[in-house]
Amino acid sequence: MKKRMLVLLTAMLLVSSVFGSIAVIPQRNFQEVIDNVKIHITSTLNRFKDISSSEWYLSKVAKLVGLGGINGYTDGTFKPNNLITQGEFIKIVVAVFEGEQQPASKNEHWAMNYVRQAEKLEYIDAGEYKASELDKAISRYQMSKIVAKVATARGEDFLPNRADYIYQINDYGYVPETYRCPVLKAFTQGLISGYPDGQFKGSQGLTRAEASTVIVRLFDESERVKPKEPVATSEIKKIEEVISNPSAIHDVFKVTTAIIYSSNPYETDTYTAHGTTFFKVKGLNNLYIVKDNKIIKIMNSYPNSDGFRYHTVPVDIELSEIEYFGAVEYYNDTMFIFPNPYK
Repeated sequence: MKKRMLVLLTAMLLVSSVFGSIAVIPQRNFQEVIDNVKIHITSTLNRFKDISSSEWYLSKVAKLVGLGGINGYTDGTFKPNNLITQGEFIKIVVAVFEGEQQPASKNEHWAMNYVRQAEKLEYIDAGEYKASELDKAISRYQMSKIVAKVATARGEDFLPNRADYIYQINDYGYVPETYRCPVLKAFTQGLISGYPDGQFKGSQGLTRAEASTVIVRLFDESERVKPKEPVATSEIKKIEEVISNPSAIHDVFKVTTAIIYSSNPYETDTYTAHGTTFFKVKGLNNLYIVKDNKIIKIMNSYPNSDGFRYHTVPVDIELSEIEYFGAVEYYNDTMFIFPNPYK
């Protein structure tokens, strides 16, 4: 009997040892951290010698400290004014929502396990962040894409009329096409705001203090800065209600929705050279001619150094005969339909 008890006890210890070696990610209790922020502020001030009680970002950093998202540097500093790197931003996001990850192997960049976990969670695209780039500053464009994907993974609902907010981003025409949808999602969700001059300045980076605020906004909605309501909302319909041949849109877009503008939201102009008419649109790669509720032509596009893309109007179509233009942008489920301003 004693022998059987000894075997059973040994087995239990082995099981306990095995399971004890597995990193169990705790349930993230965001509200508890928010409610006890004063305690975490004290802990933060004791931990980081370069943060004082008067800093504007103190409560934000304290919330991340409370969730185990930020460890700081080995010399006891936080370095709030340093530009945050790609590796640091990904690490904090994953640590906040999933807990600390195992250290990477000695031959790898220290953040690679966080990158792999972010890929698994679909916070970033597979292969999007290379080890050789992780020590470079992360741009506001890149942050927008990450926080938009995190918000999506967390089940947040986004405004269906996001395109109505384009007018509030003065440099929207210069936003690379692959980032336009994430920028609008992050902007309208109050996760990343623009600057006082109305520009987004997506190619710029953020300091570690500023980036902490962005990450905190993902779980603490009271920290979000929502943009003002648009003056007018566009009509939103299923794409099939507006376009009778939605299959004409390339599969990569997966378009399900149409936003119909009452006026042209894009900065546009025309240009004529050698008998060819071009429709100039700020930044849009893809432009479709819409007539009688059908996409009848795709206009060839040429980039130019002035920031416009020059779309060739087909010779068999008069510019004044075109009823609407349709625009689709990468990583977007929406087609923007706006009236021809030269009709």
